Amino acid sequence: MVLYPCELSSKYTLTKKLGEGNYGEVRLAYKQPCIVRLWDVIEAEDRIFLVMDIAEGGELFDRITGTGHLQESVSKLYCYQLALAIEHLHQQGITHRDIKPENILLATEDVRSCVKLSDFGLSKLTADASMMSTFCGTQMYIAPELLDINQRAYTNKVDLWSFGVVVFVCLAGYPPFYDSDQHKQRYLIRSGIFSFKRPVWTNVSAEAKDLITKLLVVNPDERYDAQQTLQHPWFKNDAVMLQAAAEILKNEEEGTESPCCVEAPETVQANGHLKRPLTSPETRRRVQEAKTPRLLPTAAQ
Repeated sequence: MVLYPCELSSKYTLTKKLGEGNYGEVRLAYKQPCIVRLWDVIEAEDRIFLVMDIAEGGELFDRITGTGHLQESVSKLYCYQLALAIEHLHQQGITHRDIKPENILLATEDVRSCVKLSDFGLSKLTADASMMSTFCGTQMYIAPELLDINQRAYTNKVDLWSFGVVVFVCLAGYPPFYDSDQHKQRYLIRSGIFSFKRPVWTNVSAEAKDLITKLLVVNPDERYDAQQTLQHPWFKNDAVMLQAAAEILKNEEEGTESPCCVEAPETVQANGHLKRPLTSPETRRRVQEAKTPRLLPTAAQ
């Protein structure tokens, strides 16, 4: 977990965590347009700066809540890109463990935007077959195996459950497992009980519903993995969407690299992505006048 202490006396701890912890390791996964990239970590005398991709379109959460829910064609375009990001992370041996609309960013304000998975504060670098046991994530999106008090071991399939919840939320505007009572909500998740009964589902395709049922499977051994998800007819049989996604990703890869410098202390939420560009003259001056700025070490160094 990446920590962002506000006190200067804790700066060494922050440096160590960023250099050797989860975020430093996740930097190895990055050359994928659908994953927010941490470009540099620069230490000044009294500041630490994180240089990251700019996501001008904001959070997917805000895009959904702004319209109630997304059109199926838009949901498919975004979720396909998210599935590509998840597949890439899993191929690198990384499990995100906190996939939710708040951690999914849009590169632009356009509908045809590149989607970027962010916030690797809870991510875990692990071998493909290894089992993890740390309880983490946001309850509304976490997989049922994380709620099993007798068996907390799990694999990267937890990301696919969370992905299934995101697909559901994009299409319907509400989560599949929700109750104001946290205990009842846990029961719904552990039971895998959800439905497509609300009117909003009337105009949603059978293929979309089928993919959701393949993802929101309580038994992780029977749940789709990332490759199976990408091969599902909802994605695979939509040539128009696939072409649009290919063009978006190509443009993102070929576009001008324009990272955003953000200031870690006092402007970063713990485990949160970074929103505010450093545009003030005072901030730019601090970066320029730092006597010994240096790139913090990563796992590869």
